Amino acid sequence: MPLIAVLLLIGAGLYAMHANRSHNKVFDVEYWDYNGNPGGEDTASNYTLGIQGSPTHSSCGLASTTICQIKAEPDPANPAQPNLNGQNPLDDETAFDVTKRGTN
Repeated sequence: MPLIAVLLLIGAGLYAMHANRSHNKVFDVEYWDYNGNPGGEDTASNYTLGIQGSPTHSSCGLASTTICQIKAEPDPANPAQPNLNGQNPLDDETAFDVTKRGTN
């Protein structure tokens, strides 16, 4: 009987460690400057790592419907690009915390 109790305690401890680790997962969210032409907002290679509120694109701030900057996690396969998850930031501005040209 004591062996079963020890095994149960070890199992409970391992479960607790795993559950705690998955709830404390922190994602590295970054700001990304859009450097492409209108219509290419869904292409991750059109973005470069930026600084919050300071997009570097020369036409940022001009009247246009395209993006200046988004907020997204880096792509696990290519951390130099945002992970767009197959989405277009223009279609889901809230999820990407989009800053449009002419709105900053």
